[in-house]
Amino acid sequence: MKKFAAKLAVAAAVVAMTASAQAAAVIDNFTTGQAQLADSTTNGLGLSSTVSGAGILGGYRDLYVTKLGDGNDDAFGSAVRIGVNPAGTGNLAFSSDSGQNGYGIVRWDGAHFDGFSTIDYTGLGGVNFASDANGFEIKVTNADLNFPFTINAYTDATHWTSLTVISTGPGIYFIPFAAFGVLGTHGSGGAVNFGSIGALEAVINTGGTIKDVDLQVDLVQRVPEPGSLALAGLALMGAGLVRRRKSAK
Repeated sequence: MKKFAAKLAVAAAVVAMTASAQAAAVIDNFTTGQAQLADSTTNGLGLSSTVSGAGILGGYRDLYVTKLGDGNDDAFGSAVRIGVNPAGTGNLAFSSDSGQNGYGIVRWDGAHFDGFSTIDYTGLGGVNFASDANGFEIKVTNADLNFPFTINAYTDATHWTSLTVISTGPGIYFIPFAAFGVLGTHGSGGAVNFGSIGALEAVINTGGTIKDVDLQVDLVQRVPEPGSLALAGLALMGAGLVRRRKSAK
């Protein structure tokens, strides 16, 4: 397993975790397809869509993509894209055409249809992630650049945590829930409670600053990490989180 290097500057800390061996719980296996969105207009509006199906946390997945940068390229059809290809094991694909930059969002907040500009912070009804897991596992099948990746986890509108990390290429990544407390930015009411998850979203290429990004994600799930783990020496800019080897899906 490759590692996600922490992007946020934090003081050094040590966090210990234990978990018994249990089965992984799928957040999204991307076997339910979703047509590609291609934003070729630099107008700040972006494109979004929603799909329902099996293998998706809460039964619904929202996608959003927006192109940023130089509007002079709009006339040539240059775009930033996101979609889900259900073929094979299924994969989420995000890409930006040559010289283009932007970002994408994948959101799981239940049956919520009043526009992507708002999120239903309690739409999942308080799923207990902590009952069967202590971290997220993300299987990345293709990634050609290091770029920021953010996970936003919500209990409600004021209790949430945002954690930004850096992808470092293909691999199976484990991001402990404990890292959110150590490295995350919290809501006005405090940190997310992983025992009661109301909504979850992932932001690809946070801030849209990196150009020419290509990414494919095959699986997102929550998993237990057997035995005892330590997040040691998470110093300024973070030396890293946790990595472990695991067989592919």
